[in-house]
Amino acid sequence: EAGHYLGRADLSIDQRKMAEDMRLLTMLPVLYVVNTNDPAEGAPPGLIEKLSERGGRVIELSAAFEDELGELDPEERALFLDDAGLCESGRDRFIRSAHNLLGLITFFSGNENETRAWSIVAGATAKQAAGKIHTDMEKGFIRAEVIDAATLIDIGSRSEAKKRGLLRIEGREYVVRDGDVLQILFNP
Repeated sequence: EAGHYLGRADLSIDQRKMAEDMRLLTMLPVLYVVNTNDPAEGAPPGLIEKLSERGGRVIELSAAFEDELGELDPEERALFLDDAGLCESGRDRFIRSAHNLLGLITFFSGNENETRAWSIVAGATAKQAAGKIHTDMEKGFIRAEVIDAATLIDIGSRSEAKKRGLLRIEGREYVVRDGDVLQILFNP
């Protein structure tokens, strides 16, 4: 009734449980996205502070700039970002912020022809990650070969990583880390 978000209210454990069971929108985390005219210019003075006081997270981006960025090939995009004094696009910041707010991480799977990114809840095990790919993989999970994506990109291939002894063998209770590349071995 006071017009405040319930997710930030001072509730007892029982009240919080009851509110969560009702699945109210104001119990959900909030991400404010402020559209600016120019990425270097930023939001109007005081707006970010005002939104931060309301709770939630705030990111700034320029939709017009992002639209132009989307039209460019990867090399031109990197130069365009550099000229604007940015390390990454607003789109990438938005995705990262939303993942963090929702408690999600990303892991990768694939083969020589395809790589796929999967979102899972932070703290998920290798077996649960396998289930995200396919339920049969979770049921028949044996083990996972794991390497960090940045390391794999630097090395260039799984076979080279294997030669160098950089692939780790992990069991079903391994807690997947953001950026892990998993090769799931399972019994169908």
